[in-house]
Amino acid sequence: MKPFLSYIGSKQKFMKNLEPFFPETINNYYEPFVGGGSVLFYLNQTRSINKNFINDLDSDVINVYKVIKNNSKKLINYLEKLNKSYTKKDFEILVKVFNENKSDKVLLAAIYIYLNKKSFNGNLKYGKDNIAKPYYSEQAKNTNIYNNDNIEKISKLLNNTLIKKKDYIKFLKEYDIKKGDFVFIDPPYLVENVKSYYKETFDFDNFKNLKNEWDK
Repeated sequence: MKPFLSYIGSKQKFMKNLEPFFPETINNYYEPFVGGGSVLFYLNQTRSINKNFINDLDSDVINVYKVIKNNSKKLINYLEKLNKSYTKKDFEILVKVFNENKSDKVLLAAIYIYLNKKSFNGNLKYGKDNIAKPYYSEQAKNTNIYNNDNIEKISKLLNNTLIKKKDYIKFLKEYDIKKGDFVFIDPPYLVENVKSYYKETFDFDNFKNLKNEWDK
């Protein structure tokens, strides 16, 4: 299993460095800022985890996870068609559909994956009212946007995963986390132009609140 998104802050390339910091055994796994899911996928391939609990405030990201979990076949059908869209005009049309058509959740997930793979640096760059304004990448026009087997493997994993979209503190307080469970906390980067990287903001006050919760 590999991440299905190109995500800022991905830890995929650093797993060998992170491995010594992970517990050898994990009962339940909790991740309040799941993002691209690289740690989720790695740990589930190297440990026998009882159940996963993942969360993110980004509604588009969470929608993709839920669609992969519940409707992977239809998603793959959409991705197969979108994978043939190479031009800048195709890209611009799909950005418009993504911003205006929110009713078909499976199509929305497929377009999100497409835009993530075809945008410059994988950034959707959100403007006012969370309208996506990604830049077309000429270098990525021939990039394959998905792997069938990988999507199916992730779908199988997510069948044993509870997916939430809420404030990270509320998410963590919702569960009775016990000894033997593992919580991986990797908040969004603190950047000046946050909408260039994330749909939802996570500012300095959020980091202070995170530290206060951690100190408890």
